[in-house]
Amino acid sequence: MRIFIHLRDVLYAARERCVSAMGRVGNDDYGNAQVEFLGWFIGLGLPLLYFIFTIASVQATAFGVQSAAAAAARVLSVDSSHQSPQHAAQAAQVNLRDQHISEDLIDRGINIGCVDAGCSRYGVDIHIPVALPFTHGVIDLPFVAVDAHRDVIRSGQEGRR
Repeated sequence: MRIFIHLRDVLYAARERCVSAMGRVGNDDYGNAQVEFLGWFIGLGLPLLYFIFTIASVQATAFGVQSAAAAAARVLSVDSSHQSPQHAAQAAQVNLRDQHISEDLIDRGINIGCVDAGCSRYGVDIHIPVALPFTHGVIDLPFVAVDAHRDVIRSGQEGRR
C-alpha cells in the first residue's frame, strides 16, 4: 500500500513539472470553455442569426407584395366599375398590412394604371423597399426592394384588343 502512495506522489510531481515546464502553473484552464463558447457564439452565432432574420424579412415582404399584386389583379379582373382601381388598391393595402408593412411604404408603393389608351388593360405595380432588421429609425436606407407586376384585362373587355 505504501508503494502505491509513493508511486502516486511521484507521478503527481512529474505531472507538475511537465505542466510548469509548458508555462502553466497548476490548473489555470478552469472556466475557459464558457469564454470560448461565448466568443464563438458572438463571432459566428449572432451574425448567422442576423442573416436569418434578414432573409426572413425579405421573404415576408416578397410574399406580401406578390399576394397584394395578385389580390389587386383579381379585383380588377372582376370589377367593371370606374372605381375598380381604388378597390384594387384597397385590396392590395389589406394584403400588405397583413404582412406588417408600414403605412407610409404602402401608400407610396402601390401604382395601378391603364396600360393602353382605351383602359381595357390595367397594370398593377407594387414596389416596397425592405430595411435591415432592427434598424428602424437608425438607418433609413433600404437594404433591398421587392417588386411585383401584373397586367390585367379589365372585366368585360376580354373580346376586344
